Amino acid sequence: MSAPSCTDDPASPRQKRWTPRVRTGCYTCRTRRLKCDEGQPTCKRCRIRGLRCDYPLQPQHRPQGRLSLTALQPPEWAFAEALRYYLTVTLQPKSGGPPKAVTPEEHMKQYRPDMHISRQESIPSFVMMVIHTHIADICRANNLRSEPGNWPAINHLWRMFFDYMAKAIHYLNQSIAAGFPPRYNLYRIVDLLSIEAHCKGFLALVEAYGGVDTVIKSASNPSPILALQFVFIHGLICNTAGPVEDQLSEFDNFKEADILRIYSNMYFRILPCPSILFMAIVQITRLRVLAATLGASSPELLSAAQLIADTVHDFVPERWTESYELPDDPKIYTFARVFRATVMLYALLALPANLARPFRRAEAATGRDSRLHHRDVLVAGVARASAVRMGLAGMCWPLAVLGVALYDGALEEQDRVLAWLKEMELLETASSGPVMLRKLLPVFWESGKCGWEDCYYQLFQIAA
Repeated sequence: MSAPSCTDDPASPRQKRWTPRVRTGCYTCRTRRLKCDEGQPTCKRCRIRGLRCDYPLQPQHRPQGRLSLTALQPPEWAFAEALRYYLTVTLQPKSGGPPKAVTPEEHMKQYRPDMHISRQESIPSFVMMVIHTHIADICRANNLRSEPGNWPAINHLWRMFFDYMAKAIHYLNQSIAAGFPPRYNLYRIVDLLSIEAHCKGFLALVEAYGGVDTVIKSASNPSPILALQFVFIHGLICNTAGPVEDQLSEFDNFKEADILRIYSNMYFRILPCPSILFMAIVQITRLRVLAATLGASSPELLSAAQLIADTVHDFVPERWTESYELPDDPKIYTFARVFRATVMLYALLALPANLARPFRRAEAATGRDSRLHHRDVLVAGVARASAVRMGLAGMCWPLAVLGVALYDGALEEQDRVLAWLKEMELLETASSGPVMLRKLLPVFWESGKCGWEDCYYQLFQIAA
């Protein structure tokens, strides 16, 4: 702190020790001790040098008499604490991992430059996501659901989290208004989608930028395709868990070839579904919507249902191949069997009876009940997947489908699904899916109903 001048009022309050020497300007200029013209969202010096320009986050003004923790801290405090937590906790080996601590440099070397979704270029987004991780870690360690108000001891963290979410949204709007590159803005939306899955703004921006092909070609390092994959997977699976009149219809503007191109870019651990089966999921969902508008007896829809069913029937899990190299995972073909059975069940449960008929082909010939057959296959597959560490990481959507298929299941079978979901909540990769399903499924089972939309009566995010 600079010494007071002779003109200072001796009665004036002393500056707090944490007050920075330079109080205004972006972080980039301040760390270089340069005069900043404070142009937003990018100052002139950063714009000329092609540098990232981040502004400090000012504490929000609170009503008198209600001082929050944030209001008593310097602008940089939350970022410094988030960075400390990320380096000392998030990057440390988890239980069962290697004993050697991984440095940030070593951590980043594990990923291709264009694939690591946690690359942070926005301080508000970074702080928001670290606070969310901190909350999830606390809830996981104390066997609590990660919900606001569930434990008063961490209510202050939830307040900070929502505060920084608002700042991240404000920063995103500034970036879009300033004409930042498509790749940058799309990843900032992904930062928010990783916390709250609302896809419409993202999809509208993709269309505004000229479509999937234009967006993919707009940058190479990092490529926007991982952001596209993240949103398309979560959004399209979200559409499966919702009624036909409540869909993210913006996905209808994208051709199946574009969706396949995005999905088949790389293996996605939270949904280890073969590309051919993922496209069948998309097609079944679209078939549900068309049946509600055109009528389930339409010859075109009957033909489409037959083609989808033939594709799923002909898929052999042990022969699963992709355009990318599949990971060396002992359960990789178990995942393929799980998703084949899950797609069959989704069609049987969610489609009108006449459109679901082609999916009963194999079992109908032997007099077996198709739903019970695929339900048993799915239960056996999830049980095998759960036997290995992180095996349940990609089982959230299969369990969502299995839950509906167990509308007449034994209490022991239903409890087993809830136990798997509870185990999933303890995984590092878990999101809101297991928590949501543990609420929805017991209510559905107790209702005595059996329809798909009796369980998923509105859009629910159950991808992970």
